[in-house]
Amino acid sequence: MDVKGSSVVATREFVRINFGEAGLKKWIEALPEEGKKIFSSAIIAANWYPLKAALTEPTRKICGLFYGGDLRGAWETGRHSAEYGLKGIYKFFIQIASPQFIIKKASTILPRITSRA
Repeated sequence: MDVKGSSVVATREFVRINFGEAGLKKWIEALPEEGKKIFSSAIIAANWYPLKAALTEPTRKICGLFYGGDLRGAWETGRHSAEYGLKGIYKFFIQIASPQFIIKKASTILPRITSRA
């Protein structure tokens, strides 16, 4: 499975905003090699990245490094990612679509913006 680059960007920005440049560097250095490559490079929001290397392992490292292993770190990272998407990349879509349309299409839209098999 893969994850959209917008989620990857949001994860990196979550670490930078909440733990500063030093925390970001510490986090990237703690990642497995593939994750280091992803987060040390330019991340393209429209591209797809490997789920494990770009989201699963990085989120585990956030929990371990900054939350003492508490899964609250995953929840906060996910919340930031959702806000990032709704205020940024997908803001225009949310503004023009009716609530009924969004609810009706959610099962089709959400898998396309968060992961692919």
